[in-house]
Amino acid sequence: MKSLYQCDAAPRHFLLKGCVVLYDVDRLCAVRMRGGKHIAHVRTNIEITCVTASRDDRTLVMGCNDCSFKCYILVDVDIDDVKDVMPNIASRQLELMHSL
Repeated sequence: MKSLYQCDAAPRHFLLKGCVVLYDVDRLCAVRMRGGKHIAHVRTNIEITCVTASRDDRTLVMGCNDCSFKCYILVDVDIDDVKDVMPNIASRQLELMHSL
């Protein structure tokens, strides 16, 4: 895992729906376990303090040291069709928004 980043310490990581999500101070990436292909790579301008996944196993929620958070939807375009995935994400469902 160290070779993915060229940094002094190994990044934190967790498994998620067929991939490994790695993050360190200001970078996050997702790597498919089968084949090792990079699915996502994000660089932030603020320090990442924690990352978790929502119940759909697609939405990554990243907490930062300035008390902000960012959400990213993880889609492997070689396996998933974006047009099929996006309407099923909870934050994209209009009915959910009306019930709040």
